[in-house]
Amino acid sequence: MNQNAIQKLLLLILMIGGALWLVVEILTGGGNTLGKFYLFSAIGAFVTGLVAPRFAVVVSLFCTTYIDLLKRLMIFDSYLSYIDLYYVLGIPPLLIAGAVLSVILGVIVRKINLDRYLVANFFLSCGLFGLGIFAIGDSTGYRSLGDIVNQGAYAFFFFLLPVLFKTVDDRRKLLNWMLFLFLGVAIYMFRHRYFGLAEFEYRYLLSGLTIEKRILTDQEALRGFSTMNGAAVVSVFTSMMILVSLVPLKKDNQKPELLQWIGRIIMAIIFLLASYYTVSRGGWFCGIGAILTYVLLSSRKLSVVGAGAAVAGVGLLIGFAPFIQKDRTLEKGEKILKDMFLSNQHDAFAERAVVLGTANDRLQGWVNLTQNPQIWQPFGFKAAGMEDNIHDLVWGHDLIIDTLITVGWVPPLILGMFAFWGVMRAQRWFFQLPSRSLERKLVRLSFALAIGILVGGLGNGQQLRVYPQNFYFYLFLGIIYTSYRNSIREKRSSQVSQDLVRRQDVADNRRAIEASI
Repeated sequence: MNQNAIQKLLLLILMIGGALWLVVEILTGGGNTLGKFYLFSAIGAFVTGLVAPRFAVVVSLFCTTYIDLLKRLMIFDSYLSYIDLYYVLGIPPLLIAGAVLSVILGVIVRKINLDRYLVANFFLSCGLFGLGIFAIGDSTGYRSLGDIVNQGAYAFFFFLLPVLFKTVDDRRKLLNWMLFLFLGVAIYMFRHRYFGLAEFEYRYLLSGLTIEKRILTDQEALRGFSTMNGAAVVSVFTSMMILVSLVPLKKDNQKPELLQWIGRIIMAIIFLLASYYTVSRGGWFCGIGAILTYVLLSSRKLSVVGAGAAVAGVGLLIGFAPFIQKDRTLEKGEKILKDMFLSNQHDAFAERAVVLGTANDRLQGWVNLTQNPQIWQPFGFKAAGMEDNIHDLVWGHDLIIDTLITVGWVPPLILGMFAFWGVMRAQRWFFQLPSRSLERKLVRLSFALAIGILVGGLGNGQQLRVYPQNFYFYLFLGIIYTSYRNSIREKRSSQVSQDLVRRQDVADNRRAIEASI
C-alpha cells in the first residue's frame, strides 16, 4: 500500500512539474503564445489517440466544427506565422494517427484479436491513403506534408471504426454528436448574420493568412463563415444537417415523442436559415442531393431509377454545356430570377443568391470535356509534360476536371470499375437488412450524406481534398463499411455454427446406428 502511495505521489509531482514547465515554456519561449500552446496540444492529441483512441475519434468530431475558431484566436498575439497554423491544424490528423497506432499496438500485445477482417481493413485503409497521396498533385514543403497528412489520415476510419465502434449504437452516437456540434455552428452563423464579424475575426481576415478576406468586399451581403474556414463549407454541412435533424437515430430505433419531433423541426429550420445566410449555392445542392438520395433509398426500384437519372442528368448537363454557354443561358436565367423576386425590393442576400454568372467557370470546364481533347490525358498533365498548360486557360472548377488534370482518366476509370462493383454488392446487402432496423436507417443516412458531399464536387474541384469534407466523407463510408463487415462476419459465423451442428448431428446418428447394430 505504501509503495503504491509513493508511486502515485511521484506521478503527481511529475505531472505538476511537467505542467509548470509547459506554462513557462509557452509564456517565455517567444513567438506566438497560442501557436506554441497549439504545438503542445498537437503532441497531446497524438498521446490522447494513443491512450484513449475511442475518445480521440470523438474529439476529432469537435475539431471539424471548431478548429478554425481556435485558429483565429491566435490573432490576439503577435508573431503569427504560417507554421503556427500548421500546429493547430495538425491536431485532428494526429488524434487519428494516435488512435491508429493504439489499435496496432493493441494487436501486438494481443489485447485486440487479429483476424483476416482486421488485416483487410488495414490494407484497404493503406490503399486509400496511397490513392489520396497520388491525387494530391504538386505541393511542396510544409504544404506537401500537410496535404499528405490531411488527405490520408481519415482513410483509416475503415480500420478504426470496426474496432472502436463495433455496435450500431456506437455508430449511431457518432452521428448524433455530429448533429449537436453542427447546431453550434448554425447558431454562431446567426451571430455573423445579425451582428457581423467580431473584431478579432476582422483582424484575422486582414492578416493575409486566409483567402476569406474576399468576403469583406460585399458588406451588405457579408458571407459569414461561423466557426469554420469558409462560407462554402458552412453551407455544405448546414444544408446536409437538415436531413440529419429529420432522421431520428434513437437507441433500438425508438420513435421520438411529439416534443422531440418539434425540437427536431426547429433544428432543421435553424440549419435551413444558417445555410441561406452563407449565400453559397453549391452547399445547398449538397443538402438537396443528400435528401433526394435518402428518399430514393426507400426501395430498390427507386434507388436504381434515381442512380440512372443522376448519371443521365450529369451527362446531359455536360453534353449541353456548349449550347448553354453559347446561348448565354445563365445570364438570361439570372435576369428572369431578378425580375421575379427582386423587381420591387432591395435585399442584398437575395440579390447575391440569384447571381448565376459565378457558375461560368464550372460551365467552361464542362465545355472543355466535350470540345478540348487536351483535357483527356491518360495519366494527367504532369505525366504528359503539360504542366505549363494548366494555367493557359480556365480548364474548370469541378471535381471531374480537377481529377483529369491531376491523375488523368485511366486511374479514375479503374477505380470507378471497382467502386461500381462495390456499390452493387452494397446495394444487395443493404436491401436485405430489416426494413425497420436501426442499422438500415443508419446506413441509409450515411450513404445519403456521402452522396451529398460528392454532389458538391460538381462545383468544387477540391471537395474531397479539403478538411473537413474529406473527414466526413471517409467517416460516412466507414460507418457503412463497418456495418457491412459486421453483417458478413455474423453471417459466416452463423454458417460455421450451423455446419458444426450439422456435423455433430451426423456423428450422433452414425454412433446411434453403430450402437443398434
